[in-house]
Amino acid sequence: MISLGQIHEQYKTQDQCMELLVSLRWPHGVECPRCGSKRVIRIKHRPWNWVCKSGAQTLDKETGHISECAKKTGYRFSPLVGTVFENTNYPLPVWFEVIYLICQSKKGISALQIQRMLKESGRPTAYKTAFYICHRVRAMLGNDEAKLTGIVEADETYR
Repeated sequence: MISLGQIHEQYKTQDQCMELLVSLRWPHGVECPRCGSKRVIRIKHRPWNWVCKSGAQTLDKETGHISECAKKTGYRFSPLVGTVFENTNYPLPVWFEVIYLICQSKKGISALQIQRMLKESGRPTAYKTAFYICHRVRAMLGNDEAKLTGIVEADETYR
């Protein structure tokens, strides 16, 4: 099992966190999250961003909205698109630490306690920030869409 110290060491920069997200999300190479095309182009002046100009159209089953990766303008995306980290200004190392703390807590953990623990680890954070991140992480963990697959280890379970 990984410790908080290992989280700090392995994922102390934004780039290290992005590398992990890319490898987990696209183990066989980057593909467009909208149409699934592997013909994507890395944007040189924007790290961790790609553009898809496949021209493919996809239908969103929930909303019925048709999305297109236009050939001319393209669809820009990053590994954060469609994740809990999308549209956030907070650094990913803070997110990774909060996710670790929430998952390691047996009986749950308050946003105030998260704020205190982030401050102790050298990441002074406002309560509002801690509350926001905790709220998004809890919503992600409560989502039943993604089922666990592969080998799943559970500790301290009972019937």
